[in-house]
Amino acid sequence: MAIAVGEGRNAVWLATLGFEVEMWDASIVGLDKAKRLSTSRNVSIQTKQIDLNEADWPNEAYDMVICIFGHFPPHVREKVFSDIQQTLRPGGLFLSEVYATHQLAYGTGGPNDASLL
Repeated sequence: MAIAVGEGRNAVWLATLGFEVEMWDASIVGLDKAKRLSTSRNVSIQTKQIDLNEADWPNEAYDMVICIFGHFPPHVREKVFSDIQQTLRPGGLFLSEVYATHQLAYGTGGPNDASLL
């Protein structure tokens, strides 16, 4: 599963590698772009419009959860990380790439709000 993936580039890339991908994002615009991209790459992804703060995460349903540049307010981050633990099967993997607070000094990317880092 790929969460908070915007326009779905990473989700589609995973599908091109042969992974079965379910993509969750709050933006219907991003999900539509992901569907078009997957069609152009001749792969299939499943998309769901979901607000992660209100998501109903199934227990032990996924082998892997990926979140690339998903920056959340602290209260949402706590809930999402807890929910990821419950939704992973035993031995499952969580992969996340996000900006750290020291990124602010560079002024080159990521949120400008330290609480999101």
